[in-house]
Amino acid sequence: MYLHKGKKLVYLAHPKTASHATLKALRSIGFEDEYPIRGHHANLHPSGLEVRWGAPREEWCAFTTIRNHWDWAVSLSFASPNPQFDLESLKKTLKPCFYLAENEIFALHSHDADIILQYECIEEDLNWVLEMNGLGPVELEIVRPTVARLARPYQEFYTPDTRSYIAERFADEIERFGYKF
Repeated sequence: MYLHKGKKLVYLAHPKTASHATLKALRSIGFEDEYPIRGHHANLHPSGLEVRWGAPREEWCAFTTIRNHWDWAVSLSFASPNPQFDLESLKKTLKPCFYLAENEIFALHSHDADIILQYECIEEDLNWVLEMNGLGPVELEIVRPTVARLARPYQEFYTPDTRSYIAERFADEIERFGYKF
């Protein structure tokens, strides 16, 4: 969780959504890491602000970023030291953990965010939020690219089985956010 205390903005970082690039840009305009010991994608919610400072949650604007589910899965898979992208490897990579629910990739923060930015147009979306709050604009640079993913479109990594697996497992969330393969 990253904060701009003066503007009462909270950025909730989610893995594989350009969070490192976003954070670098946000730090340049005064955002701070509220929980540096807990890690970049710590499972913390903006409601904790009420306890920490006595600041009502409704006074803060929380935002996070989402990404096309199929693109996100490729990026996550190829971030490992020995990437593979067959159905069994994909199932292992996408086992539920603190940031990945059984049927939701973005469960960690999307339910707590007031504004959801899209990875596909993140710089534009982020600058809209910042300018609405008297900050920015900022430029995002690629900080930690998934090199294999940059070489070709995510669609080329999929077989019919892997494509269906993502579509079926995350169907409700894909529909909620309006993503297509």
